[in-house]
Amino acid sequence: MACLDPLRLASRVESEVYEPDGRARKYWRIRASRHYGGNVAGDVVGCNLRCAFCWAWRYAFNARPGFYLTPREAAARIARAGPYRLARLTGGEPTIGWPHTRALADMLVGRGYEFVLETNGLLIGSDRIDPGEIPRGMFVRISVKAPSKESFEKVTGACGWAWDLQVRALEKLLEAGFEPGRDFRAAVVLGVAPEREYSLFFEKLAGIDARLVETMEPEYIVLYRHVVELMSRRGFKPYLALTPDGGVVRRGSR
Repeated sequence: MACLDPLRLASRVESEVYEPDGRARKYWRIRASRHYGGNVAGDVVGCNLRCAFCWAWRYAFNARPGFYLTPREAAARIARAGPYRLARLTGGEPTIGWPHTRALADMLVGRGYEFVLETNGLLIGSDRIDPGEIPRGMFVRISVKAPSKESFEKVTGACGWAWDLQVRALEKLLEAGFEPGRDFRAAVVLGVAPEREYSLFFEKLAGIDARLVETMEPEYIVLYRHVVELMSRRGFKPYLALTPDGGVVRRGSR
């Protein structure tokens, strides 16, 4: 099967989930979440990857469900959803429809919120988003989906060359003066490839800046029923995953 061009897919998805008039973007829910010690999460519709382990695939891969919110409406919904002063966008790819996300972050940071952008980084790495456009006060969490081009293409469905854009996004943030751990970090998905690939990848990151490894966040595949369903369809078996109750499963142990 031919690989996907995630930049072309991003453009197509944007036409389906973002309305430039009013900068309205599609969401599928806004909720209180226990992550990061408690936050309010806006789960957005649409993504430019097709990860075999995606927990939000019913909405990330399908632009039809959901409801539109302007930045002001989204900020109001987030304020009502929980008592937390940390907000994040997740679920799909929040850099799609970037003017919406940037305006929302400006509003929330201006109201005293911390704001976390959970992104695959491809639009940053490809120069579609200039780091200078990222509001200070927005923390950027780049989810690196695999440790190599080969494993990236296998698990995301996107062409292997796009993996370089994830690494380039980290480099661009460094070049723009963003500090690892304070302003951004790499969140590396574990368990999609053998450990040797991860060792080589961490060496690559350390060669760019040791702080990228020191501040790295491990991201785990969680074996929710709908995630197992998707992995089965794709014929993907992780080397390492977690059960919903926190148990560790390694390939061959079940």
